[in-house]
Amino acid sequence: MKLAKRTLRTALFLFGALPFHPVLSQVEPERTMSCDGCTEQERAEIVTSLAKVPGESRVLIVDAHSRKLHLYEVWVDKEPGLFHVTMEERAAPAEAVAAFDRVLTLFPARKELDLATGVPSFCQVESSSVGANYLSDLACRGWVNALVRNSYSNTLRALVVGPWAVQVLTAFTKTVQGPRQIRIMVRAPDGSLIELQATVMLDIDFDPIVTDLVVKSVMANGIELPLNAEALRGQTISTSNSAISNDFRRLFGNWSIDLRPRCGSQQRIICPSDPSQPCVSEITCR
Repeated sequence: MKLAKRTLRTALFLFGALPFHPVLSQVEPERTMSCDGCTEQERAEIVTSLAKVPGESRVLIVDAHSRKLHLYEVWVDKEPGLFHVTMEERAAPAEAVAAFDRVLTLFPARKELDLATGVPSFCQVESSSVGANYLSDLACRGWVNALVRNSYSNTLRALVVGPWAVQVLTAFTKTVQGPRQIRIMVRAPDGSLIELQATVMLDIDFDPIVTDLVVKSVMANGIELPLNAEALRGQTISTSNSAISNDFRRLFGNWSIDLRPRCGSQQRIICPSDPSQPCVSEITCR
């Protein structure tokens, strides 16, 4: 990762050489970043890329993986033929550490959320699972996603107390790979498991929000449901479980896949590898 352009001299990373400056301004939001599990050299390169050029500044790096805060005081001296960076890591103040602990509690890498028992009727259509209806019904998906977002909203505003909380949150939500992403496992009363990927961001008022929910997997009645019709290509699924049959009837009806009811109770789901051939669901005699 080459973040600092060198001129006639190589950039220098000198730790422990910068004296403490008691009136150094607090970290600016644009001088914050997350880098989970980064090495000392990787952090030094990030600090150089974020530091004020030329001049004196503070840079805050959050490592959620290692549960550590890294606060640097930096001086950049730039003149013709010279780009010289001096930095020293300082202990983060107690306010920053406390804010970081709260952030990690609210936004673990993986969170589980149980739905209330009062699941609405549009999430239980045709006796199919909440998981199948989440995939096939926009109203059900919207209701579940709203609950996921609201599970954070009651506590988030109380979190942003004081400027250090803003700095820590800004760093946490802005990683070197892009916005911070977390996984949320939603458990429905019927046993359905819906795994979502969400993005944690800050709005214009520095209020943290959970947005851009993307479904990663859905388990219902002991099997992993396909997320779309194309995910069935090349598969044949046989079952006499009426609950599983209802799930696939719900999904197939939503995806406009041909249903071929016949006698008996054995359902075979056939989806050829050839995309020109339609997927079908057969209830066959046994």
